[in-house]
Amino acid sequence: MHVYFAIILATGIVVKSRLEEYWNSTLDIFSTPGFTAAMTYDRFMLLSKCLHFQDNDGCDPELMTRAQAKLFKVQPILDHLNNKFQQLYVLGQNVSVDESLTMWKGHDTSSDPQEDSPVSGKVPALVLRLLNGLEHKGHTIWMDNFYNSPALARELKVRGFDCVGTLRTNRQFVPIELTNLTKKDMAIGQVNGCTSGDVDLIVYRDKNRVAFVSTYHGLATAMCGDTHKPTVIPDYNVCMGGVDRKDQMLAMYPIERRRNKIWYKKFFRKLLNASVLNAYILHKAHRSISHRNFRQTLVRELLAAHTPPAPTRALPNTWHFPGQYDLLPGTTRNEHQRRSCSVCKKRTSSFCKACNVPLCVFGCFESYHTSQ
Repeated sequence: MHVYFAIILATGIVVKSRLEEYWNSTLDIFSTPGFTAAMTYDRFMLLSKCLHFQDNDGCDPELMTRAQAKLFKVQPILDHLNNKFQQLYVLGQNVSVDESLTMWKGHDTSSDPQEDSPVSGKVPALVLRLLNGLEHKGHTIWMDNFYNSPALARELKVRGFDCVGTLRTNRQFVPIELTNLTKKDMAIGQVNGCTSGDVDLIVYRDKNRVAFVSTYHGLATAMCGDTHKPTVIPDYNVCMGGVDRKDQMLAMYPIERRRNKIWYKKFFRKLLNASVLNAYILHKAHRSISHRNFRQTLVRELLAAHTPPAPTRALPNTWHFPGQYDLLPGTTRNEHQRRSCSVCKKRTSSFCKACNVPLCVFGCFESYHTSQ
C-alpha cells in the first residue's frame, strides 16, 4: 500500500489529464516508465477499487445522525488525522476560519444546533465545534461575513477568543442605523460604527461600503497609504487568508481525480494531500526545502523502502577470458595464428579460453556469451 500511496502522490507532481496515460507503453516524450516499474496499471486499479476504511456492518443509521452516517466510511481517517494534527502542531495567535475547495457536489446534512446553544444556525455552531478545546488560550479568530455575526462574536469573547472579520449588516443584532446605511449615504473615507460592551461594529466606505465586527479594535483609524482607514482593515488583510494559501499550495499538486465518482475515496485523497502539506510545514520549520522537492523526496523514500529489490543475476560457474593463439614459428606474414570468428566470420587471433572458440575481442566476444 505504501507504493500505491506513493503513486497517488506522484500523480500530483507529474500531472496528466487521464490516469491511464501514466502507464503509456510507447517510448516517446510523454512516457513515464517509472509508474510501470513501481506497479502495473491493473494492480493499481484493483487496489483503488478495493480501497476501504471501515466495515459497513458497523453502520447503524438508526443510532446515528445523518451527518455521522454520511461520514461513517471515512470516520477513522478523520479521527486519526485530527488527533495527529492537534498533537504535532501548535497554533499561533491568529486562526483563520474559511471554507476550503474540494471536488464534491452536495449539501450540508448536519443537524441543527441544540436548543440551549447560545447561537442559532448551523454555521455558528460549526465554528464553535471547530474551536472546541482552544478556549481561553489567547487565540484571535479571523472570519469572513459568511460566518460572522454579533452574537457569535459575543459568544467567542465569552469563551476566551477575540473575533475579527467582515460582517453582513442584515445579521441579527446589527443596529438598524448601520443596516440602512448605504454607499450613497457615506462619503469616501467615512467611518461609522457602534460599540456594545466588548463587540465593535464598523462600517467604512472606500470604493465600496464594507462592514466589520471586532472584539478589540474599536473605532480607531490609522494612515494606510494616503488615506485614514480603520485599523481593523490592514490587520484583516494580513491575518485572513490562511485557508486560501493552503488551497493555492494544494492546487499545485492535485491528486483528486474528477472522474472518481465515489465521494469518500475522493475525500480521502483530499485528506491525504492536506496531510502531506502539513508534514511539509512541520519539516520546513527545521530544514529549508521547497514544497516540490519535499514531495519528490517523500515519493522516492516510500518507493525505496517498500519496493522489493530487483533480482540479481547469478554469477556464472565458468569465467570467460579472451586469449591469443600461439605464434607460428618462422612466419613473417602473420605474427599470430588467425582463425575464422564464430560470430562475424572474420579472421581473428583471439579466442575464449574457457570455450576454446575463436572470437573477436571487441563486440563478438560479448555477443557470443550473452546470447548463450
